[in-house]
Amino acid sequence: MISHLGPREAAPRTVQLRVDGLACGYGNGLVLRGVSFTLERGSFTGVLGPNGSGKTTLLRVLCRVLVPRRGYVLLDGHDLSRFPRRELARRVAMVGPDWRPQFEFTVAEVVALGRIPHLGPWSGESPADRRAVERALELTGTGALAGRLLGSLSEGERQRVMIARALAQEPSLLLLDEPTSHLDISHQVQVLSLLHGLTRGGVGGGGLTVLAVMHDLNLAAAWCDRLLLLHEGRVFAAGSPEEVLTPEVIRRVYGGEVLVLRNPVCGSPYVVPALAARSREITAASGARSSRVG
Repeated sequence: MISHLGPREAAPRTVQLRVDGLACGYGNGLVLRGVSFTLERGSFTGVLGPNGSGKTTLLRVLCRVLVPRRGYVLLDGHDLSRFPRRELARRVAMVGPDWRPQFEFTVAEVVALGRIPHLGPWSGESPADRRAVERALELTGTGALAGRLLGSLSEGERQRVMIARALAQEPSLLLLDEPTSHLDISHQVQVLSLLHGLTRGGVGGGGLTVLAVMHDLNLAAAWCDRLLLLHEGRVFAAGSPEEVLTPEVIRRVYGGEVLVLRNPVCGSPYVVPALAARSREITAASGARSSRVG
């Protein structure tokens, strides 16, 4: 059930992440070409774009797997490249599309891995660590799965466990790469409802900032505060779903003609391929004629 009906929050927020002129790539080629944007604290931002537009590369830069060739990233006003690894892992958590350990772990053990940045070199698990793991299990509704092996879970359950592991790090910024991929619609709504609640504190998250790569335009429009649309390594459009998801923008980026309607439940933009809409009109008109003839 969609839990954020009504106007989107308009309360002012502070900038948590600032990206300016970012250029990055692999080998001699560039994937990102001068990307600039900001993330406000406690916001839920969706990153959209065709395949190869640089979405996953952007996440890899933000969690410092890749080093930018030009530009800079500021986290809480500080240069991202200057954070010690352990300190960065306490502030930023990443959920990838498909993490599968080489050995079988229980759900509780997987979630406890999120506490590694908080452990000293010779220290064991503290009461604070156990509380963080219990809280992450509670927030994601995975407490009942704690004793199960990760490999025995459904895809939706696994995704919630991966988010729980990230939350156990107690980050202020959560990055996700396609968090709803391979999930049915029920599990998609569960995951997005959880993420939305974490940004609001409504699920106990206390204003977590979320940046998620997504492919489904309509899910992104329904759940995200802001959208960042990448095209050929650059920011083509950024803003509210209403500002980004227009027929002209979608045609220029994705190369297709669409109708942008209004979601009847939450009021967000709802994108329909124009050809599909036209086919429905033709089928309905044909059916009406047939009934009159009969």
